[in-house]
Amino acid sequence: LIGVVLAATAIIFISFGFNNLNRWGLAIASPNAPFDLAGFSPAPVLIAVGIMIGYAFVIWTYRRQEQGKTPLLALEVTGSAQERAAVYAMFCVVALEAMLNFS
Repeated sequence: LIGVVLAATAIIFISFGFNNLNRWGLAIASPNAPFDLAGFSPAPVLIAVGIMIGYAFVIWTYRRQEQGKTPLLALEVTGSAQERAAVYAMFCVVALEAMLNFS
């Protein structure tokens, strides 16, 4: 349950931040932003918070493996160079798709 909440929250924050960069502003908050943080756009903040939550998910996964429990995602996937390359390739495909949809 903890892993699902961490992973889902990270994905939601990052996606919501990227989806609203154009509308809310890249750095300075536009008038369309629902709120501002001392004049700055909330979109990059959402992205940064999402990345930090994603990092917390990775730490949680390592701790769970050290305790001998089953993690939500086996980090051995990134253990070999071939598997890591496959993960990077899938990320690039998904990122390109998101960029095309965004534009």
